[in-house]
Amino acid sequence: MTIYYTRNLEMTGRLMHRDLTYARSNRFAGQDRTCECCARSAQHVYEHEGIDKDAGDLMRASREERAASYFHCTDRERAVFEAGIKLAAVYHQFIGTPVSASNVESLERAIEEGVKVQPFVESVKVRIRRERLKRKRNEYDYQSLTGDMLDVTVTIHTGRVRAVGEMRYIEDIRYPLMYVSSIEEIDV
Repeated sequence: MTIYYTRNLEMTGRLMHRDLTYARSNRFAGQDRTCECCARSAQHVYEHEGIDKDAGDLMRASREERAASYFHCTDRERAVFEAGIKLAAVYHQFIGTPVSASNVESLERAIEEGVKVQPFVESVKVRIRRERLKRKRNEYDYQSLTGDMLDVTVTIHTGRVRAVGEMRYIEDIRYPLMYVSSIEEIDV
């Protein structure tokens, strides 16, 4: 079992227990269950669980479980959500960035590195379509990154699920579409 502060009980400082399998599955997130020990002192609960409250083990050990408690969905739904967040972040952060043949590779790597540090990202690949780049005609002529230039693939791993999200400019609909290209259950 893992101990964590629930959002509603944080103000009272009361501790509750949560079965780790429930927290990991996300399916039962938010369905807090108290155990017989909750009526006892906080010190007893720390001792019962072998947690050194002075060393900050409670905060470190439960951060992911506490965050997961806000998601009332399956691992599959969470992986798709996380992929969408990453793709939207790329689009809304980088569209409008000045781009040219001389900086296109470094811009691709910068976008990838920015996405890689976000939670649950297993891999990311960014390609800026070089055929969309124009030649610079003079000192004041530069081009900004647009949605039709980006091809992005992000792989998310959360729980027992791996999801791949992609962003591509689809000529037929003239739109930089973000979509889920695959979802698979994996053994952990």
